[in-house]
Amino acid sequence: MKAIKISVLTVGLLVIAGGAYYLITNRTVEEEDLPDEQKEQLIGGEKDEHGCLGPAGYAWSEEAGACLRDWEIKGEDQKKAVKIALEQLNWQKDATVLEVIPERCVGCFVVKLENNSTHERQAVNIYNWRAKTTSLTPEECKEFGGEPLNTVGGATCAEGEENLGEVTGLISPNICCAPTLPE
Repeated sequence: MKAIKISVLTVGLLVIAGGAYYLITNRTVEEEDLPDEQKEQLIGGEKDEHGCLGPAGYAWSEEAGACLRDWEIKGEDQKKAVKIALEQLNWQKDATVLEVIPERCVGCFVVKLENNSTHERQAVNIYNWRAKTTSLTPEECKEFGGEPLNTVGGATCAEGEENLGEVTGLISPNICCAPTLPE
């Protein structure tokens, strides 16, 4: 009986010791645990004075007024679209351009941005060089005379229609396509 108690005690101590070893060796280091001089050396954390993430290829563009990857912005039209999107959100000098997607008409783009301070992400739809409402409910889309269109397969508004913005509240991504109004 005494041998069984010693065996159970020994197994219990081994389990406790093993658990302690596991916790010590598998502990992740959080940024707040690091000394100040090491906080700035985290990989991927090197941002310049504008908030641009250099190791990810982003650099400040004075012309666009945002952090971007020059090789991803194709031409002056896309830079113009970026400026319009930044003005729409009032994020000038505090944003990173994530993507600029040309649409099927001249002056039509979807510009995806991230605010460098808040890390909020927004998409701005631009039609004929004007920013449109960035998101609508399905009901708002219909009030504007449009219909939600599922964009999973790459669908875009048909000829004679304009993209009024992203439709929220649906399971898959949708845009609001409405007949183009005469200028």
